[in-house]
Amino acid sequence: MQLRLIFLLITASIFLFSACSDDEGETYSKTDFYGTWKLSNSTSDDYTACPDNTPELVVTETTLAIPIIDVASGCEFGNSEIDYEFNGSAFVVNFFGQSLNYKITSYSSNEFKWRNDIEGETETWARVN
Repeated sequence: MQLRLIFLLITASIFLFSACSDDEGETYSKTDFYGTWKLSNSTSDDYTACPDNTPELVVTETTLAIPIIDVASGCEFGNSEIDYEFNGSAFVVNFFGQSLNYKITSYSSNEFKWRNDIEGETETWARVN
């Protein structure tokens, strides 16, 4: 009887341990993101796909060149280069003393999604090179 109870306790503890989720989420290397990416989708209510001058994000070792987007056309009309830190799951930038996180929500070698923590919008970026 005791042997059966011990067996059930061990089985239950293995099941419960394997059912726990990873609270920290997935982490990435910042080098995964180096290069040029085109905006392919956004959850922003203002998002319009641009047929001619699709917004591009450029990620280097130390800077993000974030596109400035014309809301009416959805096209890029410039960019803002800003230094960033990468913590394994988010790009962290500082605008006028305010910290802004762009949290990676999914990644593959050809596409990634990030969500900014102020507006809560998700943008999808497709690799150009």
